[in-house]
Amino acid sequence: MCGGFALLGAGFGTVRVAAARVAVRAAQVESAGVEGGWQQTAPNVGPALGVAAAATLRGLGGGTLLPLTVLASAPRRGRRPPVPCRGGRPPASPPTTATALPATRAAPAPPAILLIRGTAPPSLRDHDPRGAGSGRAGAVPRTRTCDPRRAMAQLRQDVDPDEAGLDAKALDRLDRHVAGLVDEGRLPGFLVSVARGGRVAHLTAYGRRDVAAGLPVRPDTLWRIYSMTKPVTAVAVLMLAEEGLLSLDDPLERHLPVFAAPRVYTGGSGDDVRTRPAAGPILVRHLLTHTAGLTFAFYHAHPVDALYRAAGLQSSVPAGADLTRTVEVYAGLPLQFDPGTQWNYSVASNVLGRLVEVVSGQPLDAFFAERILGPLGMTDTGFQVTGEQGERLAELYGQTDDGGLEPIAGLPLRGRPRFLSGSGGLVASAHDVHRFMELLRRRGELDGVRLLSERSVGLMTRNHLPGGADLRSFGSPAHDEPSKDGVGFGLGVSVVIDPARTQAPTGRGQFGWSGVATTTFWVDPGRDLTFQFMTQVRPRSSLRLYPELKRLLHEALRD
Repeated sequence: MCGGFALLGAGFGTVRVAAARVAVRAAQVESAGVEGGWQQTAPNVGPALGVAAAATLRGLGGGTLLPLTVLASAPRRGRRPPVPCRGGRPPASPPTTATALPATRAAPAPPAILLIRGTAPPSLRDHDPRGAGSGRAGAVPRTRTCDPRRAMAQLRQDVDPDEAGLDAKALDRLDRHVAGLVDEGRLPGFLVSVARGGRVAHLTAYGRRDVAAGLPVRPDTLWRIYSMTKPVTAVAVLMLAEEGLLSLDDPLERHLPVFAAPRVYTGGSGDDVRTRPAAGPILVRHLLTHTAGLTFAFYHAHPVDALYRAAGLQSSVPAGADLTRTVEVYAGLPLQFDPGTQWNYSVASNVLGRLVEVVSGQPLDAFFAERILGPLGMTDTGFQVTGEQGERLAELYGQTDDGGLEPIAGLPLRGRPRFLSGSGGLVASAHDVHRFMELLRRRGELDGVRLLSERSVGLMTRNHLPGGADLRSFGSPAHDEPSKDGVGFGLGVSVVIDPARTQAPTGRGQFGWSGVATTTFWVDPGRDLTFQFMTQVRPRSSLRLYPELKRLLHEALRD
């Protein structure tokens, strides 16, 4: 087990399981030893190859005990079992034998997934030394017992759910609900974590990060987080504002002259497009709040959407262009509306990425790494992956006509990309997303590192739409849908302003954002809670998953 997860069968033999879904607590796995922060079943199971050992696992539904037989391979004579880094990844091991899940909804349920949730050892439960009651528990120290250059931070479960005011049975229902989508072939696999006061109280991985290869989802799996990049870009802009290098009320043209004299679409198409001067300049805050008049090419709700497609912006970037050139293309297209008069989700965060480059004098990836990701210990987050990280990267899937899954092309991550997208370019681990959520929950500071003032985080996470409007009432026609009721927008994040009008139980002031590959995070300050969900599916239509996750999580809250 690494940080509360037991890995049964990977390198230790074949796992035979009596049920398709299993979640267990590590402390309930018999005949298991703890060494270096990992719980290892096989080395202690028996002295000879092929010896069967009995382990008792708590079923996913809670209360039911399922027998598990492990056929374990003993370590070779004269060799000690490897001691992995605490806080790192396990030593390399042969792949587990598994049957690939066909890409159809009617596919049979996969074998029990080998990563299972549990509680971290007591030695890993140390939290904020400033004392309980502060509501700002620190992250678990990442103690390493081997070469730190090879160590990799990994999310761990710190406490049992009941210690955090959560109902374990309700959380099991959440797990079962999403696991059912995996069993139906609608999701390849997933990871979910819930933390209160900074301490992870629920952590589950299920399914596969690569269906064809039979590779399981693990705590150290890497995910394309796409639009969850936007809040990171917003933090970068606010850092520069705190340093006095820009103001949220600066006209964009002050820093990016290509946006001087913006024009608004009035009619026509093709070579006969008619425009007029905008009523005012685009301000930096308009980009942060998606009220600048920009759009996305994938919408089909306004003639300007078609102009973006005609400019080769189907993927928000012209073929072969870098960030500088891409932003120049945006600037040459008309706005949908006068800046500040509507909300329309858009390419604005790419413009903000270029703004960060110009104002800081650094490429966007360098600024992120040196000013945000490095100080926060987000060592698995970036615009590209190394060879080792590539082995942990989840495959990206799209939906087939019958609702199944098929692999699709994702972001080019092997090597530094030419286009550094502040809108959707990052890949990250669950550990790193947790660290970023903690930065915001703790109002700009984490483990003694302060990136933003409390005032700036407060500004970022409150509604900025005029008159307290929500996204549906202030949004463009493309956003006239019930899911936008009761939800406003801050600086790079959505904000719940009226829980009674939202589609699922939420707390007032809850904020967060999601990615197109069905990843999401949110922070609920009122409940001192953070939540993240990771999978890798770009759906053709909504899976209706997020409202269900919010409902099921709400059922788990006891206080």
